[in-house]
Parts: sequence; structure tokens; C-alpha cells
Amino acid sequence: MRSKANRVRWLLCVLFLLVTGHVVSAQTPVPNPSGPPKIIYVDADATGANIGSSWEHAINSLQDALLVAYFYDKPVEIRVSQGIYTPDRGVGIMPGDREASFQLINGVTIKGSYAGFGRNPDARDIALYETILSGDLDGNDSPDFTNNSENSYHVVTGSGTDATAMLDGFTITGGNAEGPLSRNRGGGMYNDKSSPTLTNCTLRGLGRGALGRGDVQLLQ
Repeated sequence: MRSKANRVRWLLCVLFLLVTGHVVSAQTPVPNPSGPPKIIYVDADATGANIGSSWEHAINSLQDALLVAYFYDKPVEIRVSQGIYTPDRGVGIMPGDREASFQLINGVTIKGSYAGFGRNPDARDIALYETILSGDLDGNDSPDFTNNSENSYHVVTGSGTDATAMLDGFTITGGNAEGPLSRNRGGGMYNDKSSPTLTNCTLRGLGRGALGRGDVQLLQ
């Protein structure tokens, strides 16, 4: 069943790229890998073309930005505006899917805490413009972490990545790794055979452990 769901997601992703690819390539050309990083903008409140070429036309879903970044030459930088982002929002993902997770990618830096569209967009302040990656899919968690039965098993996944997979300036919350086997650890971030880099990140309100197995480089 899971493999079938993955195939469906892959087909939908390909369709997404076919539909939007000519727009993205026309307005945001793919860079030479040896040049500066390609920048993709993400803002849940942006009302533009949803292609990630600027704050005005930012992609509304971080999952969709990760999908686009996967196919770009590296390095890539994803800049994410303040707000709350859940891993069950994106092309080919069923809302409420507890198995959905933000998968880090080698050569991709994800930077949060930007003011975003409609303000001074490039202003960045980790406290003032908090950017939250949340596994609370129904948005109903209480302060004592109840009502969490529908929460993501892992909010972020770093498995298979190295130090070039970077997450900078995020609060990670609401993961609930209470499933079997690999799902019973790493509610905030699950790592297996990996060594991603986390900078200026806070993990809170998590069930069954924060980081799970594997290596994480924690930089402040």
C-alpha cells in the first residue's frame, strides 16, 4: 500500500514539474553548480504565481519547494517566511498523512525566520519571525501535548544526508513517534546513516524523543 502511494506521489510530482517547469525556467533559470546557490522562496501567505522566484511569487508549501529543489543543480537555498508549515501539505501528499515528513536534501540549505511577503521581506530574525515546522496536523495540540494522536511520526527526516543538508532558523514541534520500529523515535527529526547540519533550531513539544538515531551536527 505504501509503495503504491509513493508511486502516485511520484507521478503527481512529475506532472507538477511538467506543468510548472516552463514557467520556472523562464523566470528563474537553473544556476551553474559552481555559481551562487539558486534561491527558492517559500511563504504560506504569498498570493503571486506560486513558483518560488521571489517573495511576491513564493511557493506556499515547503514540501513543494523541496520537490523543486530536488531537481535543481546544487547548491540550492530555500528561504522560508515566518509561519507554521506542516509536512502533509504539498503535491501528491494526502492531508493528514502521518508518514509525511520534511526530507532534507544534500546540497540544499533551508533557512527560516524571514519576514516574508508584504513586509520587509528579507529581514531575518529568529525570535521575531519564528518559522515553525509542525507535526500537529490538525492544529489542536494542547500545551501538555495531548490531542496528538494524528501528529506526524517525524516532522523532519535527515536520513541519508551529509553535512551539506542544512536546516537553519526553525522551531520543530509536534512530532509524535509512537508507531512501530523506526517510527518510535525521532519525533522532531529522524536520522539514519546521516549527518545533516542544524543551526539555530529549537525542538520542543515532541513525543518519543527529539532527534532519533544517527548523527546531527548542532551549530548555534
